[in-house]
Amino acid sequence: MTTPRRRGRPPASDSEAGDTRRRIVEAALELFAEKGFHGTGVAEIGTRADVQRGALYYHIKSKEELLWEVLRDYVTELLVEAEAIVAAGNEPTLTLGNLIRSHVTRIVEHSREVRIQLRDGTSLDETHAAELQELRDRVQQCWQQVLDQGHADGAFASADHVITNSLLGTVNMVSFWYRPNGGRTPDEIGDVLSALLLDGVKTTR
Repeated sequence: MTTPRRRGRPPASDSEAGDTRRRIVEAALELFAEKGFHGTGVAEIGTRADVQRGALYYHIKSKEELLWEVLRDYVTELLVEAEAIVAAGNEPTLTLGNLIRSHVTRIVEHSREVRIQLRDGTSLDETHAAELQELRDRVQQCWQQVLDQGHADGAFASADHVITNSLLGTVNMVSFWYRPNGGRTPDEIGDVLSALLLDGVKTTR
C-alpha cells in the first residue's frame, strides 16, 4: 500500500518542517480555545500560524487531525506523569497525594486543552475518539490502582470506581476557575485539594 502524497509545497528541511508543524498546532490550539472547533476555519489557522495555504495542506490532513493532536498530547503528558508516580512505589496515601498535585499542575498548564476537550471532544472521528478514551482510561487506571492498593492495605475506606471518577472530576474542574492572579499557585491548590480529598477517602483510625 503506497502512502498518499501530501498536497502543497514541501519544506526546505526537516527542522523547518518541525517548526512549521509546531506553529500550526499552537495556532489551532489558540483558535479552538478562543472560538471553538466549529467556529474556526482552516484558513484562520494558517493565517495565525503564518503559513501559506499550500504549505498548510502539506503539513495537515484535516482540521480534525489538529484537534486530535491537541487533545492527544496533553492527555499523554498526564498519563506519563501518572505512571511515573505510581511506579515510584510509595505508600498509597503519599502516591494519591502526588497524583492529585501533579494532575492539578498539568490541568492548569493545559487549561485550554481541557476546555476544548469538554466542549469539542465529540468532534473527533470515531477512531480518534476511541484512542483518546483509551488514554484517559489508562490515566484513570493509575488512580484506581492506588485506591485499590490503599483499600487492600486498610489505608482507604473504599476503592469504589465512583470515588475515582469523583476525584478526577474534582481536579479537572480546576481548569475552569483557576486564575494566575488569583493568589494561589498550582502547587498550593494541589496541597489544599490533596488534604481535602485524602481526608475523604482515608480510613478513620
